[in-house]
This record gives sequence, structure tokens and C-alpha cells, in this order.
Amino acid sequence: MPDGKRPQHFYLAHIEFDDMGELWSIGDLRPEATRNPSQLENALAIIRKARSQAEQTGVPLVVIAFVHGWHNNASMGDEEKKNLGSFKTVLETLSSRSSLEVADKPPVLVGIFLSWRGQSIAGDVVLTYWGRRDAATRVGGPSMTEVVTRLMFETKGVPLTPSIDDRCAAHERRKDSHFAIIAHSFGARALEHALTQPMLAMILERQTEARECADDWNRNNPNDPPITNLSFLAPADLVVFLNAANDAFEAKETIEALKRAQIRVTRPRTAAVHEAAIGAVAPFMISITSDGDWATERIMPLAQWFSSVPLYFRQYDRDGCDQEGQLCEHTQRYYYRHSEASIKEMRSHVVISADSLTPCQTKSVDSWPYFLVDGPNKTQQCYCIAHNNPASLEDKCKQEKRFSQKAKFGTKGVWNDTPFYVMGVPPSLIPDHNAIFQDGTEELLIAISAHFDVLISPTLMTSPASSATH
Repeated sequence: MPDGKRPQHFYLAHIEFDDMGELWSIGDLRPEATRNPSQLENALAIIRKARSQAEQTGVPLVVIAFVHGWHNNASMGDEEKKNLGSFKTVLETLSSRSSLEVADKPPVLVGIFLSWRGQSIAGDVVLTYWGRRDAATRVGGPSMTEVVTRLMFETKGVPLTPSIDDRCAAHERRKDSHFAIIAHSFGARALEHALTQPMLAMILERQTEARECADDWNRNNPNDPPITNLSFLAPADLVVFLNAANDAFEAKETIEALKRAQIRVTRPRTAAVHEAAIGAVAPFMISITSDGDWATERIMPLAQWFSSVPLYFRQYDRDGCDQEGQLCEHTQRYYYRHSEASIKEMRSHVVISADSLTPCQTKSVDSWPYFLVDGPNKTQQCYCIAHNNPASLEDKCKQEKRFSQKAKFGTKGVWNDTPFYVMGVPPSLIPDHNAIFQDGTEELLIAISAHFDVLISPTLMTSPASSATH
């Protein structure tokens, strides 16, 4: 542990799913009180205990869940050398950072490890792709939806109903309680299946509730300035997909839904500096893929081609592409064969290696969007986060390795301008498909989280009051 940092106590819970997607520990389904609580009930009890501790000591509660991917499970080997052991190390690192940066009030930290049979044959590289892909789809079913939703609601609660008495302002039910979930590889596939649709439904429901309140307020107060922008709270604070081994359709359709609803995300404490960074839209969901990811860049397109043979794909309407801002540079089969962050047009941002360490060494706010990563043999590398458009006039990063979207979206625009960031990173930052638990990933997520106050401020969603459907 580096000098000045000390690991703090954190809680850890474990929830396992079988190959059909059912909870391994189903629990007592009878209406009377259970004597043998399930893994889910134990996890919820841990969150309640941690929240009570946080409230008594006046510190935030932070709950981080993780869904592992291909070639991992909950075995002893995974405990010692793979994702479960690495997840514990990350929690220890985060607790030590908290003890240093807010030494008087480090948050109460809870980790939830969600496991499934991601490895069926030890040492296999390719042959189990189809079997584990289909298992991940089953795992991302109703049971995982229930688990993630209950973990999220136990942590954050449901926001208070907006009222015309305070001009429809958004209010948290449980202040200083934050929930983030991270998923890798086929685990990201499972989480996208389990969470994307109910999450979108919750967002649209809260937007509609805020709009109806705004309509009532505007109607009852005709002589006052009208409410023109809605504010409502996001269900979670951050959802991260790392090297997601899922076809691009779920992300594409989610991004399109967010664009139609004109959803933006901000966090009150840092809203003023967003425009000067990488855009005014803060992230709510992030899909990150390494350009060195052999699984999603090479194995997945080939394996998905075989699966695509019996499927039917339609041709996109060219008028929709040329006149309505739709994304259809590729065929539907291409989107089926590739993950979202592997498709350059879907990327909202890229990470670029800086020419020197100088931009990372300033202590001022101007160091953003640069961040520093420790390398082997006491080396260091500075990286920069930029829009995926080399014509962007806002970025500080050097102009390279980006997909030109100037013709369609101008000098500032990218197709994906939503709070669902899709990000490509170089192999020097995240080397390959499996090497996600290392300094590069941690520092990237910490840089984004710190700049946008992800686990500090409420995650506030906004949209124009008139954007019912547009």
C-alpha cells in the first residue's frame, strides 16, 4: 500500500446465478419469516447495516457491484488469482484512496460480487464462446433484473415525488447514498440484457412524472416564468461495461431512446466546469473497449457471423440516415457481429496517449481531461480523454486516432452525444480483453468519477419540458 494510504474496512457480499439464470440461493419463498436467508437477502441486509453505519457517522454510503465475464466464476482459483480476488483488491484500493483524500470522513464501502458459470472448460480460449454467450443471455434474465434493481433501490431508494410546492425540484429519498455497477465481457452482456430495458423504463417514467408536475405548475402559475427544463434523479449513479461481449443493438437502441427523449445528465457541484471539459453531458452509462481486445475485435465478429446466418436483417432507409440523424453506416448484420465500442461511429469518446507527462503534472483543474497511469519499472504515462471527432474545437488532446464525424455533425458533434458514453482506449491503457483489473482501468474510471462527482453528488437527469417525443 503506497505511503500515506491505509485500507479501510469494507463490506463484501456474493450472489451467484446458475447456468439457466436462476439464483443459486433461491431462498425461502413462504410468506412467513425465513430461517435461512438467501444470498440476495444477506446482501440487502449488509447494505442496510452499512447505511446505518454511514448515517450514524455522517459519511456517504457507496455500493459497487461487479459482474464477471468469460473464463471466470466463483471457484477457489477465481478467489485467489482472477476476478473475485482482483475485485477485493480494487475495493481495498478505493478504501485507501478515500482514507487519504477525505481522511476525516471516508465513505462506508460495500462490494457486491455477482457470479455465474463464465468458465465451463479450464484453459479454453475459443470453443466455449457460443455456450457461454448463450448462458450469459440466460443469466441476464428476470433474476438478475430483480437482484440489481433491489440492490439499487436498497442503496438509493426511490426519489421523492416532485411537487408543485417547490417548483417540481428533484429530491433524493436517501442523501449521500451512491450505487455503481461494473460488468466485464459476457458479464456485460448479461447486465445489458438484465438492466437496460428496466433502467430505460424507470428513466422515462421519472421524466414523465417531472413533466406532468411541470405542466401543473405552469398552468397554476401563469404569471411566473415557466418551467422549461425538467429535473429528475437517475436510478443509479454509474453503469460501466468493460470490453462488452454483446452485439451493439441494445446500446444502439438505448442511445437512440436517450436522444429521442433529449436526456442529459449533470451533477450539481461540477455542472459549471463541464462545458470546458469533454462536453456538457456527464456520463451515466459507459461502455469501454480496448483496441487490443482480441475477443471482441477478432473472435466475436467471426463467431457472430456463424450465428447470423439463419437471421433476417433489414436494409436501413437512406432518408433516415441522411435527413434524420440515424446511424446506419453499416448493415444490421454488422451491428449484430460487433460490440458497441468496437464500432467507431458509435464511440462518443476516445482515450489518447499524450506526448509528455507535463499535462498530467499540473495541480489545477486545467489538468482535466488528462490523467496519469503508473506503468512497469516505475514508468508513467499521461493520457487524454477526447471527443471521437478530430474536428472538435473543444478538445485539448492531439488530433489523431479519431473517427471523423465533421461532415454529418460539424466541428463539435458526434452521433452519440448522450450520457451513454461509448469509449475506445489504446492497448497501452487496457492491454487486452481480460486485463481489466490494473492501473489503467482504475485511473480512467477514477478520473471520470472524480471530475463528474459520480459518487459524491446526486446524478441529476434533465430534458426540455416540451420533449415528450420529438
